[in-house]
Amino acid sequence: MSPRSARGFTLLEVMVAIFIMALVITFAFQAYQGIAEAYTRVSDGTSRDRAARILLDRIERELVGAVLVQRELGVDPLAHPYFFFGQPVQQSDAEGFELRFVTQTPLRSPGSPPAPLALVSYGTAASQSGSGVDLLRQEEPLPAELRKQVEWTQPQTVADELAIFSMSFVGEGGEAAAVWDSTSVAQLDQLPLSI
Repeated sequence: MSPRSARGFTLLEVMVAIFIMALVITFAFQAYQGIAEAYTRVSDGTSRDRAARILLDRIERELVGAVLVQRELGVDPLAHPYFFFGQPVQQSDAEGFELRFVTQTPLRSPGSPPAPLALVSYGTAASQSGSGVDLLRQEEPLPAELRKQVEWTQPQTVADELAIFSMSFVGEGGEAAAVWDSTSVAQLDQLPLSI
């Protein structure tokens, strides 16, 4: 019996088989790693999207509850605390916005008394992480007189690292406006029809 007819693999055949198996395992591991990274991105994006929807729903509820009480004749417009004010503001490297309005938020537990009027402010500030802007919210009792300038005493950060936070307003004429001021001549004692 000759050595060629003996059953078995040569060293070269074993080396080629190991090389092919290593290639298959490498490709399979890379595919698994890509799938795991995609799953992480999707799950992170989903929770961030969910948080954004909750925040936008909250802002919408507060805007639906926005009130603007007509001034009595002869009352100084600057002493009147009921107003709606929104304007864009430029942050260091991003676009921001400031929104200030009086609201009686309609969301409350059944049977509870109506919520008192409150002055709600939303605004942006440079993010502490250095990228984008943080969205701040502050609620305070209705002041005795008009104060359009926000004094951030106890703001809550409701969203962080936003690239942009912006709004536009539509009035009775149907045209969009970047700024809304219910104490100005053009929009005196008016709420926007849509935001």
